[in-house]
Amino acid sequence: MTLPKLPRQFVRLEDSPDYEREIWQPSWRCFCCRDKGEVAPHLASLVVERYELGKDKIPRCQNPGCNAGENLDSLGKSMVDYRFTAAICQQLDVIHREDWRQTTQLKAACIAQKTAALAQQKSLRKCVSEAGRISVHRTPTEEMEAQQKHAAVLAGWGLEAHNDDERDDADQISK
Repeated sequence: MTLPKLPRQFVRLEDSPDYEREIWQPSWRCFCCRDKGEVAPHLASLVVERYELGKDKIPRCQNPGCNAGENLDSLGKSMVDYRFTAAICQQLDVIHREDWRQTTQLKAACIAQKTAALAQQKSLRKCVSEAGRISVHRTPTEEMEAQQKHAAVLAGWGLEAHNDDERDDADQISK
């Protein structure tokens, strides 16, 4: 009897060999408690009126699939707030995931802007406009010419010999 071979199933996606981690991808799976079991204070304040960390009971995460809150169970009911239901934790998870997505978009835009500014500062190509200002951007005409020259080089245009000396050189190279 031959047993079937099953592919591996990783607990965490980042353990997979083909996983490509994003720059700001968090390592936690539950966005409600960040895999700590305690609902993040900024999220708890959305549910508990005037919530204060250290003064109020610890809100236990009950997000389905998240077992991190089990480490708080040993503290007892006098320290842990069990009123956060699975539905509440799921909503908080969705809220925090969206916040995280917006943050990553802002960070990526900020980095792109800083990179473009740095590239512009470090550019070796400086053009002086008619007004006397230094610019590193090509004019539309310059951009069109550059694109045409690039296409010509890629297509092999302009490589033909124009006089007898160039033809002789080309013949010697081809031999």
